[in-house]
Amino acid sequence: MYRDENIHRLLLAAMYRDDNIDRLLLADMYWDKNIDILLLAAMYRDEHIDRMLLAGMYRDKNIDILLLADMYRDEHIDRMLLAGMYRDKNIDILLLADMYRDEHIDRMLLAGMYRDKNIDILLLAAIYRDKNIESLLLVAMYRDKNIESLLLAVIYRDKNIDNLLLVAKYRDKNIESLLLAFIYRDKNIDNLLLVAMYRDKNIESLLLAFICREKNIDNLLLVAMYRDKNIESLLVVAM
Repeated sequence: MYRDENIHRLLLAAMYRDDNIDRLLLADMYWDKNIDILLLAAMYRDEHIDRMLLAGMYRDKNIDILLLADMYRDEHIDRMLLAGMYRDKNIDILLLADMYRDEHIDRMLLAGMYRDKNIDILLLAAIYRDKNIESLLLVAMYRDKNIESLLLAVIYRDKNIDNLLLVAKYRDKNIESLLLAFIYRDKNIDNLLLVAMYRDKNIESLLLAFICREKNIDNLLLVAMYRDKNIESLLVVAM
C-alpha cells in the first residue's frame, strides 16, 4: 500500500517492534522529505500516541522541536502540544520547557506566550523554584531591557509579593535603588515603597535609608522628602 519512493519509511516499519500500528500508519500518511521526524517516531517508546501525531502534524523545518518531544519524559501532554503550537525560531524557549520539572503547567504556558527575544527572562522562570506563581507572572509582564531587575526578583526569597511587584513597577535606570530593596531585610514594606517613590539621582539618600536600622519610619520618609545636595544633613538623620 505504500506509494512513496522513500524506502526509509518502509525500513522504519520493519524496525519498529511494538503493537501500536498507529505509529506505522503515521509513517505512511506523512508526505514530508524530513525523515528525521519518522525516525523520531521509532525512537519514542511511551504510550502517548498524541506525541506521535504531533510529529506527523508538524510541518516545520525545525526538527529540534520534535526532538524535544522525544526527550520529554513526563505525563503532561500539554507541554508537548505547546511545542507543536509554538511557531517561533527561538528554540531555547522550548528547551526551557524540557528543563523545567515541576507540576505547574502555568510556567510552561508562560514560556509559550512570551514573544520577546530576551531568553534570560525565561531562564529566570526556570531557575525560580518556589510555589508563588505571581513571581513568574511578574517576569512575563516585565517589558524592559534591565535584566538586573528580574534577577533581583529571583534572588529575593521572602513571602512578601509586594517586594517583587515593586520591581515590576519600577521603571527608571537606577539599579542601585532596586539593589537597595533587596539588601533591606526588615518586614516594613514602607521602606521598599520609599525606594520606588524616590526619583532623583542622589543615591546617597537611598543608601542612607539602608544604613538607618531603627523602627522609626519617619526618619526614612524624611530622606525621601529631602531634596538638597547636602548629605551631611541626611547623615544627621541617621545618627
